[in-house]
Order: sequence, then structure tokens, then C-alpha cells
Amino acid sequence: SKLVAVPNSNLNMYTRLWCVFELWAANEKNKEVIVVGPNPESIDPGRTGYNATCFDERDTQMLRQAIDARGKKKRVNMYVGSVMFADSAAEPDPEPVAAPAAAPVESEVPL
Repeated sequence: SKLVAVPNSNLNMYTRLWCVFELWAANEKNKEVIVVGPNPESIDPGRTGYNATCFDERDTQMLRQAIDARGKKKRVNMYVGSVMFADSAAEPDPEPVAAPAAAPVESEVPL
């Protein structure tokens, strides 16, 4: 029911078409997408979203054809952009909030 995407500092996942396709497919199936980790420091729109590529050019063509067959090129780019910039619009918390301490739980099993 959820997709967890984990960006890393070694490679911008939004330039990898398999990653983009999985994000888009999850969204098309109404799955919640949770991105854990920082966005890349620099983002080249000419290499992200639909413009992303695969290591194997045949995969690139196959995934783009799948997107094109559904007429979703623009939607893929819009969705990937919304995922990339989702946290940038959020106001940072001025101070971290500590989680409340758990209340003691009485055991129902006799000790």
C-alpha cells in the first residue's frame, strides 16, 4: 500500500528512469509514496522525470513507450517534480519536538 523511496548522495534517483517509473506507477495505483532522505543538491530538469535514462537504452525505450502509451509524459514530470520539491515548501520546525514518554503497560500475563 506504500512505496518508500530513499534518495542518496551518490546518485540522483530522479535521473534513473526505473526509479521514476516506479514512483509514477505507485502514484497511478493510488499508493502513498514516502521519500526518506535529502533531495539531490542540484537538479537538472533535462535529466529528470520522463527525460531520465536507464543504463540499458532498451529499458529506456521500453519505459518511455509504456508512459507514452498512456499519454502521461507531462503527468510523470509533474508528479516527479511534486515529489522532489514536496519538502522544500514545508516550514522547518523551530525546535525538535520530543515524543511523549510511553505510559507503563500492565501485563495481562501473570508473572
